[in-house]
Amino acid sequence: MSQVLILINENIKSLGKKGDTVYVKKGYAFNFLFPKKLAAPLKKAPSNVNDKDFDENNERLLARLKDIPLKIYGKSTKKGKLFGSIKAKDIVYLLNKRSIFVSTKNVVIESALKDIGFHKIYIKIGFSAKYQLTIHVESSN
Repeated sequence: MSQVLILINENIKSLGKKGDTVYVKKGYAFNFLFPKKLAAPLKKAPSNVNDKDFDENNERLLARLKDIPLKIYGKSTKKGKLFGSIKAKDIVYLLNKRSIFVSTKNVVIESALKDIGFHKIYIKIGFSAKYQLTIHVESSN
């Protein structure tokens, strides 16, 4: 997937505030943002973006994620099926309680978490890295 670096011209809820520089998919930039003048392309990263700091922050986040057992509770039937499902926002809330701040956009759940047991999820870190976590879903009954 090709990504481009853009400068945001207006506050965009899903991207950031005016003046922020972010990477977005090429099609999103050229087909939506640029024609509506919501963003402008950048040729290179601005001087205030430091790749070394970015990598250090990612390494610290990875170190904190490795040490955390994640356990979440939900109401279930006697057969082990949950009433409803565990969503990305539930996982983000659980991580935020432990002072690990990630966005719901960064939580990847491949299949719905509707059963009691252990499930694998992914946390997106940076632009291409994903970290696998195991979540233990238990009954709160």
